[in-house]
Amino acid sequence: MNISLRVAGIDVSRGSVTVAILDKLPDQRLKDFIKGCKIRKFKSAEIEQLLALEFDCAVLEPTGGHYSKFWAIKIEQSGRQVRWVGHREVHGYRESWRLPDKTDKTDAVALACYGLERWNMPGMFLELRDDLALELREKHLQIQFLNRSGVPFINRLRQQLHWECPELAEKTVDRRWLGGPAGMWRAIGGDSSPRWDAILNHSIGLGISPFSRELAAKITAIERSILRIESEIELLLQAPELKAYLTAMEPFHFGRRASVAILSAIYPLDKFRGKRNPLGAFKLSCGLAQVWVESGDFKGWSAGGDSNIRKALWLWAFVTIPQNKVTSPELEILRDYYQNGSTQVIVKDGVETVEHFDHGKGSQRLMRTARRALTMLYRKLRSDLS
Repeated sequence: MNISLRVAGIDVSRGSVTVAILDKLPDQRLKDFIKGCKIRKFKSAEIEQLLALEFDCAVLEPTGGHYSKFWAIKIEQSGRQVRWVGHREVHGYRESWRLPDKTDKTDAVALACYGLERWNMPGMFLELRDDLALELREKHLQIQFLNRSGVPFINRLRQQLHWECPELAEKTVDRRWLGGPAGMWRAIGGDSSPRWDAILNHSIGLGISPFSRELAAKITAIERSILRIESEIELLLQAPELKAYLTAMEPFHFGRRASVAILSAIYPLDKFRGKRNPLGAFKLSCGLAQVWVESGDFKGWSAGGDSNIRKALWLWAFVTIPQNKVTSPELEILRDYYQNGSTQVIVKDGVETVEHFDHGKGSQRLMRTARRALTMLYRKLRSDLS
């Protein structure tokens, strides 16, 4: 539907944006329209020039979320509304206008047209996350980044220790949630400790080199940063509105990190109400839904949703389900499924039959168990929050 709005279609690149502002849909092929369309490009330092343009609202694609965040917040602070369009929708919409070529210009114009045509259909745009959920997600991603950043330093330091202090080269370091930097790294970095000094001072190795001490100091600094973020997350989790969610998650023993990842995707539960398939949307938000994909020669079901949460749930299932270190009625149900699959009553043409559903093998088996856990969690939350 064409409406009386001036919509800015904004294609975000690294350090710059390409902007097309339209107040009506083109009456010709978009490929021809673009040739005469006024399209501007702005760098980050030129944000005020962008805000000085006359437009009522903006439509962006969440490509490179960190790059687009700056522009979106600045536009919102100027009093204009920002809406987001998913990658798949932009691709399909661009093709509907017979624009096979993907360029900054074509994307900017396609986004502006999409906004004009569908502004009165909010469901055609991506839903915004709750501010609390956004903050939890941001901090979860920060911790993931820091963990990945520390791995090369730890691997190289362990290589060094094989000749500098072999007694510590394979020593397990287990840092828990809200725990400070590991004592072994601090001691290698020069922070004296009776326990670790006794090993370092009587090692058969060649002695800790300055390079290794610097590596240990970097690891310690990373772990201090992680501790700071974990402490900030704990403050966020004190919010009264999260109490019911955390209580419902306790029997699953997800652990703090996985719990934060899940919360960042499912809070608030109300956003799933009214969906055609609320449970499916719930699973999709956590990366455990199956979506149909047709790309090139491939046609089939593929994992959809947030891959970060999917990985966290796989790790939870890998560590928790096969082992019996923790237990609860919910975990026992999941372990039974993991071992035996499930048996369900199927009604077809008015006839009831009992069918057995296989649990799969390997990672597939773990992921099916994780999906079942999400089903149980969704039903528990729906019951507790109703």
